[in-house]
Amino acid sequence: KGILIDMGDASTGHPIYDLLGVYLGFKLFPELMPPEGCVQMTGFGKEENDRMWEAFCREYFDIRDEAGRKAIEEEIRPYSAFRVLQAALTVNVFPEKMLDACRKILMEAAGNDGRKALSF
Repeated sequence: KGILIDMGDASTGHPIYDLLGVYLGFKLFPELMPPEGCVQMTGFGKEENDRMWEAFCREYFDIRDEAGRKAIEEEIRPYSAFRVLQAALTVNVFPEKMLDACRKILMEAAGNDGRKALSF
């Protein structure tokens, strides 16, 4: 049985950052990037990333159904988009189309007037 261990940015702090990184790699990048970019960035295609995200949710959150996964995804999606925009301030590796999609995700999460609070 294989185990995926990501030590690239291991540090102390809130575990939400690790969760955002997992969501970014397995869900947001595959959604916002062309298939070849997804494979280049993550090493896996969309189907493999989906399976790994499902396994992660099952093991980490003890979520075994699609409705539970969707609820988690809806909650963390805007924060993952924010993380991409935050990273784009220091590294210029994200296509503008991807950054625009992340801005849209954040605005949708904030509501039409931009005032809805995001909290975790």
